[in-house]
Parts: sequence; structure tokens; C-alpha cells
Amino acid sequence: MRVAPLAAVLLLPFALACAPALAADAAEIAFWESVRDSKDATELRAYLERYPNGDFAALARRRLAALEAGARPSTPVAPAPPAAPRRAYVPPARNEIAWSLPKAGDTWTYRWREGKAKQEHTMVVTATTVTGGEIVDQATIDGGTPALESKHARGSYVFAQGASVYSPYLPGFVTLPARGSAGRLQFLDTACTGRQVCDGKARVLGKETVAVPAGTFVATRVEVEQSWAPAYVGAYAPRGGRRLTIWYAPEARRAVKYWSRPIVGGAPVETDFEIELVSFQVK
Repeated sequence: MRVAPLAAVLLLPFALACAPALAADAAEIAFWESVRDSKDATELRAYLERYPNGDFAALARRRLAALEAGARPSTPVAPAPPAAPRRAYVPPARNEIAWSLPKAGDTWTYRWREGKAKQEHTMVVTATTVTGGEIVDQATIDGGTPALESKHARGSYVFAQGASVYSPYLPGFVTLPARGSAGRLQFLDTACTGRQVCDGKARVLGKETVAVPAGTFVATRVEVEQSWAPAYVGAYAPRGGRRLTIWYAPEARRAVKYWSRPIVGGAPVETDFEIELVSFQVK
């Protein structure tokens, strides 16, 4: 009878003990290889249920978490509220100053320059009587006496007050249009009587800013075109025309500036002058 070597007899129990472990590792590896690339979370859970402490358990849990995170619906993001429509900038409304007639005692001081040499005068106008339909004022030029008295009523007219000027209180009597005719033009100046006749028209040109020594005003601008001609054939009288521009400011209750320039030919009166308001006192 043949007897096995002593070393083989001693190693046999160790080999018999390791055989089941080696077989188990091979089974786990085979299972893992079958599910490692799976996109099905159920298969990964099956591996973890069978091998909760397996060699690949940690890796399986990470892949399972990644799969479950990808399958979980994302939290819906509320759409941003629509942007408010942009509005065009609208400047704040400017409070309009209402026109009113002056009161007795109101005073206006003007600087008056005339002719090519721009000879300068000072004219002071004072309202002496004011009723609903008429204003009486007096004007002194360079402090001279007596004062020139004028009566003013509703209407569009040219008259003489030192220079040949136009209705000084017009917007206080009537509401002028934004643009257009200022009414039928009348000629009360003595230069338009006798051998001389006058014609023309007055129109509103709108509002604009005007600066005079008394201040800067948002004024209504009116323009008068006036012409002179002989009243009859053979009459010795100049023929010509001028443009007269007037600015009215409600704060002053009167014209704040006159600007007159000749257009063509001659005239029986001075047509080249400027009259600007220097100061005023109104009640």
C-alpha cells in the first residue's frame, strides 16, 4: 500500500476550506459582470440584495444612485414674468399761467431803441383805469410830460404809443388760437389816415421762450405784416411795408417785447425799433 507524502496530507484540509470561497467569488463576479453596464436600476438592486457586502457593492450603490437621480423628474422652473412694457418718457405737465387783465396801478418799464443808431429811450406805462371791457393807460417817455393816454379794448389793432405798436393786452381780452389769424386788423395810428392808407394782417405763430431784461418767459408770438400806400392817385405818400413781431407773457399781463423791421420801400413812421420789458409790477 502506497502512503501519501506528509506535506500533501497537511495541505488537504486548507484546500477543501478554500474551494467554496473561490466558487462564491466566481459567482459574484459573474453576476456583477452581467449587471455592471445595465441602465436598469432593478438589476443593480438585485445584485445588492444578493451581495450587500460584496466586493462591488460600493460601486453598485454609486451607479444605482446615478441612475435614480437621472430618472427623478427635475423641479419645474417657473417662467419669468413678462417684462413690463417700456413707456415713452412723458415730462411732467407744466402748470399754465392763466391770462388776466391788469389792475389799476400796474406798471411796466420798457427799454425802447429805434433807428439805425439805436437811440435808446425809457418808457413807463401805468394802467389807470380797468373795467371789464376797457383799459386806460398812460405812458411817459424819458420822464417827459404830459403822459400819453391810450384806451384799449377787445380787438386786433395798430396804434401809436411812442412808436407804432400793436394791441398790448390782446390775450387778456380774447383767447388766441394756437396758430392762425389773430383777428381782423384795424389801423388806429394817425399815419394810416388822410393821404395814407394801411393794409395788413396779424397771425399767431405759437409759443416760444423769449428773454428780455425783465426775465425769461414762455410767450405767445404774434406777427403783423403792415403796408402803406397812397390813398388816391396823385397823393404824395410813401409806399412800403414792415414786419412787427410781438411777444405776450401771462405773468406780465402785457406785451413783453416788440420787434419791428422794414420790409420794402418807405413808411410815414419809424419802422426799425425794439421795445423790451425791463421791469414790471402787477397786483
